[in-house]
Amino acid sequence: MSSSIAAALESWIKRREPESDQCEEDIGYFDENQYEEPGPLLKELIEHASELGDLETLYRDDTKYKRLKHVLTNHLRRNPKEKIILFAYFKATLKYLEHRLVADGIKCILLTGETSLNKYDVINKVKAPSGPNVLLSSEVASEGVDLQFAKTLINYDLPWNPMKIEQRIGRIDRLGQEAKKIIIWNLFYKDTIDDRIYERLYKRLNIFERALGDLEPVIGEEIQKLTWELLSRPLTPEEEEKIITQTENAIANLRLTEEKLENEAGNLIAHGGYILHQIRAAQELQRTISSNDLWLFVRDFFDEAYEGCEFLCISNDDLLFDVRLTDDAKYDLDNFIQKNKLIWLTKLNLIGNTKQRCKFYNKTVHHGNPNIEIINQFHPLIRFVSERIKQTGKKYYSPVGIQLDKSRIANFEKGVYAFFVQLWSLEGVRDIEKLNFEVEMLDNKKKDIGAEQAEKLVITSAIDGQDWLTSPQETDLSLGKELIEICIARSEGKFTKYLQDIQNENNDRADIQEKSLLTHQEKQLKILNELREKHLRLGRLPLVKATEGKIEKLNSRVQWQLRTITKQRNMIYHAPDVCIGLIKIY
Repeated sequence: MSSSIAAALESWIKRREPESDQCEEDIGYFDENQYEEPGPLLKELIEHASELGDLETLYRDDTKYKRLKHVLTNHLRRNPKEKIILFAYFKATLKYLEHRLVADGIKCILLTGETSLNKYDVINKVKAPSGPNVLLSSEVASEGVDLQFAKTLINYDLPWNPMKIEQRIGRIDRLGQEAKKIIIWNLFYKDTIDDRIYERLYKRLNIFERALGDLEPVIGEEIQKLTWELLSRPLTPEEEEKIITQTENAIANLRLTEEKLENEAGNLIAHGGYILHQIRAAQELQRTISSNDLWLFVRDFFDEAYEGCEFLCISNDDLLFDVRLTDDAKYDLDNFIQKNKLIWLTKLNLIGNTKQRCKFYNKTVHHGNPNIEIINQFHPLIRFVSERIKQTGKKYYSPVGIQLDKSRIANFEKGVYAFFVQLWSLEGVRDIEKLNFEVEMLDNKKKDIGAEQAEKLVITSAIDGQDWLTSPQETDLSLGKELIEICIARSEGKFTKYLQDIQNENNDRADIQEKSLLTHQEKQLKILNELREKHLRLGRLPLVKATEGKIEKLNSRVQWQLRTITKQRNMIYHAPDVCIGLIKIY
């Protein structure tokens, strides 16, 4: 990403001055590698800043700023009350823009991690009708704040990671945005890496028109590789374009995979978020939800929670039922519908001894008999069941039965296998989620099936297998239950050991972070105290007070982060069951 050359030089020159504020780091969040002294290159640049160029000439020839000023001036002349958000990555760039824009008569306000006001006070100043027109912000405003009072966003620099751009856009393109369209303006120098990234990566992926979804972790890895490739050695423009295109193709393929999953019926649990146990298991194991999953989910719940409800089967093949709920069930369902504003989406809550014909169907669109109510994963009944299960903490699911053709999996004998899947979720300095798979063969050969092979069997069965509906008639269920209990006990034993190992690692990470933070605090306090003493000797009382404010702010932030680290030492962990069942290899 490019910063203003004039802004960079101005920052280096200021850092040479003894009176300058050398506490530049923003510690709104903590990274153990963040607090380091300037590297050799930066020290060299600061030392020789005055020899690198003439600041006055750079000011005069800054075409990027001239373009910004020209467009802003004309736009605000036509729309004097409009609010505009400008994002830039470097604080030096934002400070440079602030004093240049103010000098040119454009009202603006700065928001970085160093701003004396908290970010919500700054944002309220901008929202006020008489407030500044332009909010100059670092990434501190790209998450967790609502900026939908603005309809224009300027990216003064272009982060190479498209997820960062999406986060910025998400601040104004959100619920409450009244404008029919929002304006996104990206500034970058022509014939630069930024230009090529914009053309080859951003435009081809339609970053500014379409969301990327939940691809942040994998995109982050691709961008890291891209950055290394582009900056680790000299490249021709053609070589840069080739590398950027490779990254674009990789991200595009990831997006296509995600879109394929979404388009397979909104039927993956990730997009419903309502269904637990075996339907959740289907999502965890990359299986789409079947109509039968929906039916079993509802049946198991109502059998247990509301005795007397009727589900009269009209067609087993079509999963067509005449449904009559008890008064208690109707009452609770109706309360849920009213609370969540789902009125008119179902007739199952109507008062009276009425039946409603329903079809369990795993598609979100169904063109059929309008008198038949389609129960898919978004239906109020499914959402109601899921909500009640969460409240009670009970688990309702039938074991999954899957049959798999042996040609689909190598190194496994024909036969029946019991399996158990558990999700290990741990929150601390580092959050971890891991699926653990346990498998036992029913023929009692006591053959050891390792974790890797167990995972392979379950995942392959989930993707390539078919429902094994006759499993109760073909197997010794008492033996299957016994072996599943063995799998559960083994998984829980492994989790206990895994948790201890991660807790030890978590404490080590917390120690490192705490030590790094305190080392940084010590260095910055030394700089600020020396600066305070100098101002005191020279009688600069206002600067003494300002420096004392910086010291207090630094100490407060460090104490806040120390509390966070202390909290993260106490890990939060869960190990919910995801799925149990039988797999037949034939």
